[in-house]
Amino acid sequence: MTVINVFAGTQRDLVQRTAPWTPLWLARGLWNVARGFTLQLEMLRLLKVPAYAKFARIHPKFLFRFNADDYLARGFTLAERAASFQHHYRKLQGTLPDAFLRRILYDEAFLFELQQAGCRFTITLGTSRSVNSEGELTLGFLVEGNAVFVLSFTIVPGAIAGSSASEVVLVSRLQGFKGFYPEIRKATKALHEVSPGALLVAALQGFAEAFGVSEMVGVSTTRQTAFSEGWGPEFREAYDDFFLHLGAERNAADLFVVPLPLPERPLAEVKKGHKIRTKAKRAFKQRVAGEVCEFLRSGLI
Repeated sequence: MTVINVFAGTQRDLVQRTAPWTPLWLARGLWNVARGFTLQLEMLRLLKVPAYAKFARIHPKFLFRFNADDYLARGFTLAERAASFQHHYRKLQGTLPDAFLRRILYDEAFLFELQQAGCRFTITLGTSRSVNSEGELTLGFLVEGNAVFVLSFTIVPGAIAGSSASEVVLVSRLQGFKGFYPEIRKATKALHEVSPGALLVAALQGFAEAFGVSEMVGVSTTRQTAFSEGWGPEFREAYDDFFLHLGAERNAADLFVVPLPLPERPLAEVKKGHKIRTKAKRAFKQRVAGEVCEFLRSGLI
């Protein structure tokens, strides 16, 4: 694959256009070609990192994922998508030891594991495998070695997400896998009534703390890459309702913004009879976040 492939779509538009070529339209087309070339040259600089160079040889489309119109979320410009991709991988390379960086690129790391109620529960971290990624990193929740729920995210500049923070973790995918409802139900019951989604958000908090990121942004329903009107209610429950429950607020960019650590409702406002359970849930999520953060900081990779 050559650099020219990055803006091949724009070139085809220039060649195949049947309407008259106005000077303004032609200027815009040529500008898009030049901009695509410049952006891809910036991407190629990532190949100076040996771990990325090797990964790109194994996965040739790696450096081209940001070109997809719906990369991470609908509505980002090409420049914003490119900036997000670059920021994420520069942040990883500047923060993680080389051995761990290679581990999450080529395999996955086990961040947290617990034996409870006769089951083994695990949280993993690895590079997302899809070509047009809904997030560059994926946290997976496993029950007895089977992935039942995932959360995908990317470290992006805050301005791209309509945030005043210098950088944020952009959560673009929250999904349970079909056929594993009994495992999800069993895990929730065994782990202090903490759902897999909430558990992975706790792990993400630990990740963010280790990386010095203090804000999370969730992609809303209508900006989801896979959104369709036929699945509207399901998407709203999985994303909009979930982020609102976490205390996030919808911003002008139609994204949900919330500080990290997540805000918690005062215990005084919790109904009688629920306080003990609420304390147990909070303590467990704090344990997960703390152990994930400590693991990432410790260098025991």
